[in-house]
Amino acid sequence: MLILATGVVVPAMLAAQGAFLSQQFPTTVRVSGLGTGREVGGTFSGGLAPLAALALVTASPTHTT
Repeated sequence: MLILATGVVVPAMLAAQGAFLSQQFPTTVRVSGLGTGREVGGTFSGGLAPLAALALVTASPTHTT
């Protein structure tokens, strides 16, 4: 199921996202504000993901994955 989601669903979502977001905002806003918000959000979520995984492992009874 994970292979299907990674190989089919995620690319389909990302392909439509570019077209959708480009039509929502004028060019001046789209270049700076949308790109900055998307990249900063990705940095925070990607940076906090290992901490969340560590917290889950620490909270498990056997402390293993």
